Amino acid sequence: MSSPKTPAMLAAWNHYQERIEAIRATIFAQPWAERDDARASAMSFFLEVQAAAFNLVIAPKRNYPEFLLHTVYEPLVYTHSLPAADFIYRMAFLDGQREYRIWGKRKNSLGLDIQGISKLFGMPGARRLGNWNLDDFEIAPDGTFEIAVGATPRPGNWVPLDPDSVDNLFMLREFFLDWETETAVDLHIEIADGKPAGPVVHTEEEYVRRLDSAAAFIEFIVMEWSLKLTQRTLASVGHNSFWDGLFNTNANPGAANNPTAIYPGAIYLIEPGEALIIECDIPQARYWNVQLGNAWWQAMDFVHHQSSLNSTQAVVDDDGKFRAVISLEDPAVPNWLNPLGACFGVVLFRFYHFDRAVMPSVAHKVPLEEIRRYLPPGTAVVTAGERAETLRRRRNAAKRRFGH
Repeated sequence: MSSPKTPAMLAAWNHYQERIEAIRATIFAQPWAERDDARASAMSFFLEVQAAAFNLVIAPKRNYPEFLLHTVYEPLVYTHSLPAADFIYRMAFLDGQREYRIWGKRKNSLGLDIQGISKLFGMPGARRLGNWNLDDFEIAPDGTFEIAVGATPRPGNWVPLDPDSVDNLFMLREFFLDWETETAVDLHIEIADGKPAGPVVHTEEEYVRRLDSAAAFIEFIVMEWSLKLTQRTLASVGHNSFWDGLFNTNANPGAANNPTAIYPGAIYLIEPGEALIIECDIPQARYWNVQLGNAWWQAMDFVHHQSSLNSTQAVVDDDGKFRAVISLEDPAVPNWLNPLGACFGVVLFRFYHFDRAVMPSVAHKVPLEEIRRYLPPGTAVVTAGERAETLRRRRNAAKRRFGH
């Protein structure tokens, strides 16, 4: 207690606790928190984002960079902000005054998008530095590559850092369509400027700074992402209607939205015995999927349950439309989206590198036993055995992708 720095640390901790309590109160004050299915997951969400703040704000060592994987988004553990079921996300935090190199070997996944942001998304002053497709860089015939990272431009494979930020974020999204056959990029990062790495342990002043940033990150994920997206959607179109105003890259360039994508989404509301039939024209797109999240924008479990579908997994009807059914009970159709018992939640489409914008719709809300009156006559009947086999293959492929 004799250190003169201790009062500052204590003050920072107390302020952090006050902000965390305000966030908890705000979560449970939402009207949908009164629903049994939403309230049950509210505490999980609240605790998860605090753990995520440690992983992404408190823990990273800029002098010892790594591409964080399992502590970024991990099925059934870190699912806040509704990460795509078909992606592997990696994050590295870099000091803009240092130089780094990324190297590895391209495998056969659909692609890898590299996004640079001057700070962790949601932080004040964060701005997008750029988005780059790995396949646009020079890659050797054997798949190996190397990319220089730093504030000073250089010829060849290079991406910039913000020299005024010690918190540059590089977020990588690797896309997978065929979960069973596609393999992740072999990827590494290290300091490349020849200077000493520096200390491993943060100073007390740095912890004070990071506590403030951790609270700001939690406020962003809860207030701006989870709660405000739901509030804005309900205010704009109500339940069971899609809206294309969820994300605006130009309005919030530090929020980590991908400028090559659109994200039409809806807040669904059903009761037991009901079904929503969703319809969407499908554009030419390098990647698209549809996915369910709970009331707090946590991704529904997509490893053991069919809560998401992509262009390889989905069945598109002969008229070019994709039709899916959201229902608590299995409707015995190929494109069932399982909400895992949640009657209130999010349904979100992602379209990347598309030739035209489309808007999905909730075409029908009907009793479950009547859904085939509203689906094309050729819609297949999925037996219990077929569903179990689909889920078995899905589970094994997803676990392989995440190294489980």
